[in-house]
Order: sequence, then structure tokens, then C-alpha cells
Amino acid sequence: KKEQIKQKKDKLFELYEMENIEKEELSQRIGEHSQAEKEIDNNLKEIEVRLNQANNKQIVIEKLKEFSRLTGDQLDNLNQEQKKGFLKMIIKEITYNPDTRGVNIVGYIPILKVPLQISQRERRELMETLYLSNTFKSPA
Repeated sequence: KKEQIKQKKDKLFELYEMENIEKEELSQRIGEHSQAEKEIDNNLKEIEVRLNQANNKQIVIEKLKEFSRLTGDQLDNLNQEQKKGFLKMIIKEITYNPDTRGVNIVGYIPILKVPLQISQRERRELMETLYLSNTFKSPA
């Protein structure tokens, strides 16, 4: 479609050069075609944004699955205190809405394997560098 618009613009310039159309008509028609081109560009950008969002969403889903798989077995081997530490490490905030009686959990999911039995300082340093920038929220 963009190529067709370019061809139409070229044809208009040819007509103008051959003095078959006036400058005002050329300007008007070129403006119309330029507007159509801008609309196509905007549509393409919107499609690219949606595609990137879909790709990012898929990456987050894959990382959640991987995180769940990797930590599932390891969590069983931790004592109660280590489990608390792990939860503190990945959960940013928990809020309760008494009106809806819903709980909202916001946290971080690491994108690489993180050993669960490391010091608190090492864990924090790792978490600062290994988290996806996105947060997850539980359904209300």
C-alpha cells in the first residue's frame, strides 16, 4: 500500500512537470497521499507495539513457568526460616482490599537460576541484577 502511494505521488509530480495539473492541486493531492502514508506508518507502529507486548508477555509467562519449575523442588528442602527469607526476597508488597475482600501481591521473578541457599547479602545483590523489570500481580 505504501508503495502504491509512492507511485501515485511520483505520477502527480510527473503530471505537474508536464504542466497537466496546477501547483495547488498537486499540493492538495500530495497532502492527501502523505496523510494516508502517515496513517499507514501509525498503524504499523501500533502493530509493532502490540507484537512486542505479546512477545514480552510470552517471555514473562515462560520465565514464570521456569521459575516455578526451578524453585518448586528446592523450596521443599528449605526450612521455615529459609522459606520466609525467600518470600521476602521476591515479594515487594501485599495489599488487602476489605471492600472486595481481595488480596493483591506484587513481586519480582528472577530471570536466571538463583541458588536458594546463599547469604542474605549475596541474595539481595543477585536479585538487584536478575529480575525482570515487570512485576506480577495476583488477580483481585
